[in-house]
Amino acid sequence: MVSVRKSLLQFLFAGSFMKRWNDKHRSMDLVEVDKQAHKMMVAWMLYELNSRHLAEPERLALGLEIVEGGLFEYLYRLVITDIKPPVFYKIKANPAHYSQLTDWVFAQLEPRVRELGQGFWDRLRAYLAVPESDAPARRILDAAHLYASGWEYSLIKRDNPWDDELLEIESSFTGGLARFADLRGVTDLADGLFAGKKNAVVKIAAAADPTWVEVTFAKPVSLRSLELPPVEKFSLRRNFDPAATIHVQSLSATGLVEVVRRKIPRSNWQDDQTLTLALPETTATGYRITFENKTPLELSFLRFSTAARMDDWQGQAGVVLRSLDRSFLPAQDRAAWVSLTSIVDLSQYMDATGKLNWPSPAGKWTVLRFGHVNTGAKNGPAPPEATGFECDKLSARGADASFAGYIGRISAPGGPADGGRLKGMVIDSWECHTQTWTQEMEREFNARRGYALRQWLPALAGFVMDDPFTSERFLRDWRATLSDLLVVN
Repeated sequence: MVSVRKSLLQFLFAGSFMKRWNDKHRSMDLVEVDKQAHKMMVAWMLYELNSRHLAEPERLALGLEIVEGGLFEYLYRLVITDIKPPVFYKIKANPAHYSQLTDWVFAQLEPRVRELGQGFWDRLRAYLAVPESDAPARRILDAAHLYASGWEYSLIKRDNPWDDELLEIESSFTGGLARFADLRGVTDLADGLFAGKKNAVVKIAAAADPTWVEVTFAKPVSLRSLELPPVEKFSLRRNFDPAATIHVQSLSATGLVEVVRRKIPRSNWQDDQTLTLALPETTATGYRITFENKTPLELSFLRFSTAARMDDWQGQAGVVLRSLDRSFLPAQDRAAWVSLTSIVDLSQYMDATGKLNWPSPAGKWTVLRFGHVNTGAKNGPAPPEATGFECDKLSARGADASFAGYIGRISAPGGPADGGRLKGMVIDSWECHTQTWTQEMEREFNARRGYALRQWLPALAGFVMDDPFTSERFLRDWRATLSDLLVVN
């Protein structure tokens, strides 16, 4: 009977903690086991598309070869995880170097894998001893590997617009997949991954002559706000001082008409929220946006809106940390703002399943639903057994739980620093984005600011409540409450 050792299971699951693309900025963790699972899903799809013409015994044999080959490749990858792909591909191209590396891999795998049986071990050695093959199973796995890696690349590329190395990496994926164009499904996969994502990106160089973009409409449009990419991406990571100004002008029969000139705020590397700029209300059939920048910019989108929104509401609501310019209050039609007296709390009309049953009065209504979850941020760097979601830093319960589970275990009786030997602790940085809610937020806000929070919630989504000045006063109270709760807890 084949025995599976604990060491083998631990080795297989180690892929859950092997992070990929560590040398690139990324907005999420990408781990080896996820990539391998994705690869095998794609391989199975390609198998289904490319085996329909085979007799059932041949089809079954091909499927087994793909499953087993995928497992062999995963085991190999777990051993060589610290070797970067470009280095490994150079080793792979040299038969002597590849043979030397593979012999070392076999030595690492044997204590864990040999117990699965001599037949399995012999097939693994025979498969991995050959770096490349034109066998159908191998080609399907190679194509699936390229696609799964290319899919990760498509996520990474958005977060690293300044990285020239990624252009070379993309060509390796597109060129690599082209080698397997004869396999059914590969061309469609490549087109969906690369050809289908040709979003326009405007590179704005720092130059003496400013760059401008003009947009025209079939009929007059009243412009009240403008949305730009997150400062981190827009400024190509020069977020501490973008050194850029947006100049807005309207087009008229007599020429350009001044609307406003706005500076891009200072920010930080965790800025992942769009930037909304409030504008003085202007009605025209076209607008020119001029970028006056001392450093390069990258414009991935530019959204015009007739909706009135608070200036940089993402920053004012504490969703992202930016320098705030509260000296600018745009002149707009009051009808574009939301009157506090028009707010209706619909909580009583929602049942336990989240279904809303509200007999709404006649007219047009905007329904907003607010909820809360944890931020999704995890602590790090830390070993797997000490990794988890960040605690609720705005409540005593969250801070106490974090302390008890970490420092408390060190200072508790029997711990390595018990008996009062732990004299203090230092937190050197905050790198887990911002937190804007806690379960007791409404009660805390009322107690600290002296008025109820709920009717003001739309301002946290950018709506102008009563008028910009009144909304800014609320948002100042909101940030003060967040600060108070962080300090006292």
